[in-house]
Amino acid sequence: MEIELCAVSGYEQVGKNMTAVKIGDEVIIIDMGLDLSSLSQYESEEGDTRLLSTQQLIELGAVPDDTKIQDWKKQVKAIVLGHCHLDHIAAVRFLAAKYKCQIIGSPYTIEVLKETLRDENIHLPNKFVKMELDTRKKLSDHIELELISVTHSTLQCAVVALHTKEGILVYGNDFKFDNTPTIGPQTNYQRLKELGDSNKVI
Repeated sequence: MEIELCAVSGYEQVGKNMTAVKIGDEVIIIDMGLDLSSLSQYESEEGDTRLLSTQQLIELGAVPDDTKIQDWKKQVKAIVLGHCHLDHIAAVRFLAAKYKCQIIGSPYTIEVLKETLRDENIHLPNKFVKMELDTRKKLSDHIELELISVTHSTLQCAVVALHTKEGILVYGNDFKFDNTPTIGPQTNYQRLKELGDSNKVI
């Protein structure tokens, strides 16, 4: 089974996080975020970004250019969100409807996303799925999703692990190890160590 990764955006700047992983003939998208600095600069110089189309926002550099995975569009099984910061979820409103798939995240992440959509009166056709941290969910016969608790500057953040027949892909973006979090659990170090010791991470 061939595995391909497309670093759609978010690897050269802070913001606009989006990654796609193709496992055989199935694709998982991780994160769909905005580049807030591009929006702020445009609004200070030009005007209201709400008047711009999705394509104009892509050209502005505010929204990930998902044409890079145009050929994978019909193969997307899920959009997985690691946590609720806008540089990880705020482009969902612009891009997610293109993909006939579910949107998965921790309960808090999904509720924050829903609230941002309600604020803009946006209705997406995608199904929203709340997944508890430190659990696993079968996405297909070939892919199982695991969300592993990790501390960050917001609640219910996850390291995303995709279990496949070829091994485990681990996506750990934006975390802050904090052994005394004010709210919520510590990072699940035990599970991360188990994955590391398994010799299955690829």
